[in-house]
Amino acid sequence: FGETGCDGVIAGLYINDSADITNLDGLANITSVEYDLLIQRNAGLSNLDGLVNITSVGGSLSIDGNPALTGNTI
Repeated sequence: FGETGCDGVIAGLYINDSADITNLDGLANITSVEYDLLIQRNAGLSNLDGLVNITSVGGSLSIDGNPALTGNTI
């Protein structure tokens, strides 16, 4: 996702059930997700800064079960 010119997801984006993901910085170029954006049950995810440029999600947005997320805004 960090590649120049990749600025949208033409499907859903699901980031689920990972203890290894600590940030979403590689998604910083993404501005839109055509369907659902689900970020669930990622034990090590400590910030959502990589989502700062997303301006539209065509489906559901769900961010839950990520215990290391505290006090974040997007």
